[in-house]
Amino acid sequence: MLRVTDDGDTWRAIVFPPEAGAPTDITRWRGARVVLTERGLYRLDGDTPARVGDVPLDPQGRSPFVFSDVFCAAPLAVFRGDLYAGGQRDGSLWRFAPATP
Repeated sequence: MLRVTDDGDTWRAIVFPPEAGAPTDITRWRGARVVLTERGLYRLDGDTPARVGDVPLDPQGRSPFVFSDVFCAAPLAVFRGDLYAGGQRDGSLWRFAPATP
């Protein structure tokens, strides 16, 4: 679940599908808000998440963006128009395909 506010006082919850896992970061990319979860990349249309990308899993089925450290979750960043995410398990950097979210 992700909590959002428009005014700093009133909060609402955005609920992701159970298979998404926990949200780790949010950013604006190509005119849309995108959220990285443990197992997917989602675009937010209002408060409705729509899956736009898959997360690469290792041979054991583990995500590189596992939410295991509340002080340092997997980050999202935009560089030269492309979207990147930092892996939690081994510090790897992942580039998402430049398809418009």
